[in-house]
Amino acid sequence: MGIKYLDGNGWSDLTREERYYCAYLYFLVKDDPDRFMEWLSNKADLSFKNWKNWEAGYEVCFYRDYYKWLRKGISIKKSKYSEKRSFDLCFFSEEAIVIIEAKVHEIFESDQVDSFEKDRTDIKKLLYPNAPEILIIALAGERYFAETKKFDEWKMKGIFDEKITWKDLADYANDLENEETAKIFRRANKLRYAADLTDLAE
Repeated sequence: MGIKYLDGNGWSDLTREERYYCAYLYFLVKDDPDRFMEWLSNKADLSFKNWKNWEAGYEVCFYRDYYKWLRKGISIKKSKYSEKRSFDLCFFSEEAIVIIEAKVHEIFESDQVDSFEKDRTDIKKLLYPNAPEILIIALAGERYFAETKKFDEWKMKGIFDEKITWKDLADYANDLENEETAKIFRRANKLRYAADLTDLAE
């Protein structure tokens, strides 16, 4: 049911906030992250399909919370790590940390992408000598990846390991017979290039 002061829309019809869409992804996969990670490994042609016992994390403030609980008596403020740094989604296993960085309406900017490269190094240093493999996956709409030249450059430089699209995730949600979430992801897939709300209609 729409709201009068939103011209008959719900807020979910208007939001472009990537955290909204990432929250849907988190709640879709959190109860069976192994299934999702096997799908991701195959979809993105990655090498971890046989790894198990994944845990999903949403809006992960990795450095802040690591220092709070595992570096007793050492303030993160005195370290080189940012307490405000967060990742959209993380998947943790003994063998790896897989970071998914998402865009819906916005794009990946060079400064932000440079910080991903630094994170890969910083996390390995922080967790040495037990550091797992660090993989970084870009998530955005199909058209964005089709039109940007930058992603291939960033992948060649080893900043990103691979990419997936919101359309891919819509297909995954459909496989789970979760049409509500599939619809949300199809919307995210089109949102950047929508001129008005009719462009987002199913």
